[in-house]
Amino acid sequence: VVSVFASDRDETNICSFPISAIDSAANVTFTTCTSTNIDLSPIWTLELQQCVSGESIGFCDLETNSAFGTRGPQRLSTEDQPNPTAGPVHEETALFQVRGVTVSSTIVFIVDNVTVIFTGTEMGEVRKFTTPNLTTPVSDTSMSEQTWKVSTKPIVALEYARGSDYVYGLTEDEVYRVPVEECSNFTDCSSCVMGGGRLCGWCTVENKCSRVSRCYNTSSPLRWVQENSECLSVTISSAVNISGNEKAYPRKTSVIEVIVANLPPLLSGESYQCVFGSVGSGDLTLISGDMYSCEVPNIPQFTQEMKDSMTVNFTLKSSVSGIDFGLVQDGVIFYDCTVHVNCTSCTGRFTCTWCGVDTECRTNGDTCTGMTSNMSAKVDPDMCPRFLPNDMSEDGRYYLHEGLTNPDVTLELTANSLVAPISGYSYECVIQRAGSPPVTLTATNSSQS
Repeated sequence: VVSVFASDRDETNICSFPISAIDSAANVTFTTCTSTNIDLSPIWTLELQQCVSGESIGFCDLETNSAFGTRGPQRLSTEDQPNPTAGPVHEETALFQVRGVTVSSTIVFIVDNVTVIFTGTEMGEVRKFTTPNLTTPVSDTSMSEQTWKVSTKPIVALEYARGSDYVYGLTEDEVYRVPVEECSNFTDCSSCVMGGGRLCGWCTVENKCSRVSRCYNTSSPLRWVQENSECLSVTISSAVNISGNEKAYPRKTSVIEVIVANLPPLLSGESYQCVFGSVGSGDLTLISGDMYSCEVPNIPQFTQEMKDSMTVNFTLKSSVSGIDFGLVQDGVIFYDCTVHVNCTSCTGRFTCTWCGVDTECRTNGDTCTGMTSNMSAKVDPDMCPRFLPNDMSEDGRYYLHEGLTNPDVTLELTANSLVAPISGYSYECVIQRAGSPPVTLTATNSSQS
């Protein structure tokens, strides 16, 4: 039994009393009227009877002051007459305390094994309280889960129909409704379990915040959670390399490793998939612990217009719910090193390597020609070959006099990070003046710089 006690100081206590305690207190009072002291549990389950001589029912007829179970009416002295209202007092600590306002109406009901209490106030407010049981007081810091200011008039009554999503508040001439819960307002697990209240939890594979009764198969672990530590977490440790070459497209399907914490165990006949946005999907397979592997779908060859990478959404999907869940905020990156045509743009991006002799950007430097020669593979922009400014000119440019075909004319250039000469390869200088065809000159490496 839930009762509301209000004082003149705008302080209202909401208390609950177990029926068993009320039974016990009532029985003590009534058994003081009996001559046989028969235990009655509970007293109001007995059918009232007239005082009949010889019957032993153990109940006192207060109107005639006769006790059943005696041989006729017995007149008790004034001192011996029992007072049915002076039985033992049963006290309970208040479940909730509402201060600063007078409660004018109350309704109590149970939703998904959670006790829900709505109160209306004289100031036109409707307040919602919840508790997992009616025996544990709720601290002041979590007194009211939610408050709605619906009117300027007192809420004189509250009504709720079993199974409804709303509680209806009545003033003298108006009707208002407020939601029993607002789980759907929360769109991620953390905000749901932190702010949704006792009725809300995160339905993992359906990717929604809901009541437990509206989430499928919650008897299985981690399907419906109310603790932040139980929220699903998906982590992709690296980008996906889809680099190939002109002779090997489309690239064959490969796998990536994904860390998935708090993934609900599979139901019978259920499977999980990794979904790569609109690109495609692949099976999610357990490796061990929280480590899983995902099949990567075939990706078409990138073009220069697409640059060297693209980012797509990454989610998981259950074959049971058919709903994407576990979104990775930063998505997953697909990259292709072969798009780059120069060392500077190639290096410093993902795991791309510039092959100096081959003049190609590749994902694996081990395939570069002349790997046994120093500086063949470049993995950092500072390692890229380049000409250094001319120290002999004010503007740092190199100047060449007319007469390029004269074998006695020499142009000295200073370069850095050139690949050391290897067998079968040499350098040439190609010079082209505006409006003239290019001229190729033999290059001689005078130093290893």
